[in-house]
Amino acid sequence: MEQSKILKISDLVEDLTAPRWVEYPAIPGVKVLLRMPDIPESTKLVAKASQPDGQGGFTIDWVEFHDLLMRYALVDWEGLKVKHLVVFFPGHKLIIEDPQAGTPAPLGEAELAYCAENRDFLLSQSSGFFNWLHQAVREWDEKLRAQEEADKENLSATPNTTPTPSA
Repeated sequence: MEQSKILKISDLVEDLTAPRWVEYPAIPGVKVLLRMPDIPESTKLVAKASQPDGQGGFTIDWVEFHDLLMRYALVDWEGLKVKHLVVFFPGHKLIIEDPQAGTPAPLGEAELAYCAENRDFLLSQSSGFFNWLHQAVREWDEKLRAQEEADKENLSATPNTTPTPSA
């Protein structure tokens, strides 16, 4: 069969774990790109959070797993500006000045780039953001599980049309 005419399962099945943009509700215009781990990635995250138990098996450090999952889930952001830091760090003094000139500068409108260092700082230091991200991931996971359950129910309601083997 010609390669171009082969139906590929991956082209026919929607990827429910594909990254998607989600608005951060506390700050209009700020969006984060979230993703859910697929089965191979989940396995990798569990392996990274596993430790030998001294008896030939492994135990999972669920705190470590949760931290790895949040870092994996947060892929990017848009619209996050310096002035928004007051939402993530209420009660903290923010240093908003030009580091080279040592004088105040209009950095409030400056966009904060997404990078691993900014992501990790925000996740480790802003409980409000971390809690929101955790809730967003949990809700997405619950939707995935509900869809899987609905699919299973739909499949069991379908009559069995599998051919029986002939003798």
